[in-house]
Order: sequence, then C-alpha cells, then structure tokens
Amino acid sequence: MIVNGASYQDALLHAGYSPKTAKSGRSAVPAAMWDEIVSLGRAYAAIGSKLDLAEVSNRIKGRLYVNAIAGKSDGNEACKLLGTHKDHQLFQPDSQIGVIVLQAPKLEPAGKPLIKADARDLEG
Repeated sequence: MIVNGASYQDALLHAGYSPKTAKSGRSAVPAAMWDEIVSLGRAYAAIGSKLDLAEVSNRIKGRLYVNAIAGKSDGNEACKLLGTHKDHQLFQPDSQIGVIVLQAPKLEPAGKPLIKADARDLEG
C-alpha cells in the first residue's frame, strides 16, 4: 500500500496493526517491510533509466490513440501525468506567448439590471 501512495498509518492499519502502533507511522514499519519498499523503488528507478524519451513519447501517444478509438479512459490519467513530466512536455503548446494580467480593470455597471418587464419591452 505504501508503494501505491498510502500513508504509513493507513498501510499499518490495513495490515492489522493497532491504531496506537499505526500512529507511530514510519518508525512502526518493520525493517523487512522497509527493505522491500526500498527494493521496489530501486526496481522502478532501473526501469525508468532504461527508457529513452522517444520510446516513452511513442508509448503515450499509442496508448491514448488506442483508448480514444476503443472509447476507454483506462490509463489515460497516467499517460497524461507521464506526458507532463519535465523530460517530455508533450502537452505544452508550441508557442508560449500569453497575456499576463497584473490588475483586472474595474468595470462599472452599464445601467440598471434587466428585469422581466424590460425583456417584454424589447420583444416589441
């Protein structure tokens, strides 16, 4: 569970530890369990180091295409997150030109607000 993003407390409660022990958080995680978490992290790092940018980019585009054709959204969020990774930037516009508003203008109302009676007058 911790590898999947759960808090230490939630993972320990799920594993059957008492609430008091689970509140200890990281310090309550047994050493063997912690070693397993660390080894999984190393395995993920090894996978990531073997991927080149073109391969990852092509996999993301392929997954999105297949899901779009099939009408599925499974995995799209993961693809989106990976595609926005600093090494990929797949979803950035080609042009970074934009407008920066430092202070929004103060708009004065153009008269009294319209009511239903005014709308009937406009139907004419």
